[in-house]
Amino acid sequence: MLTLVLCCSPAGYCQEKENPPESKQYLYTDDRRLPRNYKTEDPVFPVNPAILDDADSPWEDLGQGTKRKVFFNDRLTMVLLEINRPINPHEKMATHYHSHDQITYVLEGKVRVSVGDQCREIGSGGCYIVPSNVHHGMIPLSEKVIIMDIFTPVREDFRPKTSLREGPLWYYGFVANTVNAGTEVENK
Repeated sequence: MLTLVLCCSPAGYCQEKENPPESKQYLYTDDRRLPRNYKTEDPVFPVNPAILDDADSPWEDLGQGTKRKVFFNDRLTMVLLEINRPINPHEKMATHYHSHDQITYVLEGKVRVSVGDQCREIGSGGCYIVPSNVHHGMIPLSEKVIIMDIFTPVREDFRPKTSLREGPLWYYGFVANTVNAGTEVENK
């Protein structure tokens, strides 16, 4: 059964969209080595333009000292991930893969990253690039790590499962002071 979600902008534009089926799996942890996948199977949900301030997008608590903010465009997902926890020098790196291409930029802290057969430590300003279906993982090496993940196509599994009337609008990029073309904006 598909759930209809009402997507609304502050300007009042609304349309109904379908969430992906609950049974669809996006993330895998097995040992298979699959070829890159560039097929787009999910529908594209158009997103209104938005300009967001930090206060417009609350953090989602994922537990264990980890929180995130998720933003969507028509064909991209951006995730800010903040990890605050003690360093575990014995932590084993778990890897996973998905059909999405991913680029991750380290904004703060230091991490150990595995992508395919490569493993390396990188800090602030470092980046790792993960093509579709390539195994990858990351372990924080500092008590606070902030990273920015960019995914294409959209990570539908990161969208909320409830109606926007009940859930946070910021997931859809619709929380902003939307300005129509030709409208003057007052600088504050």
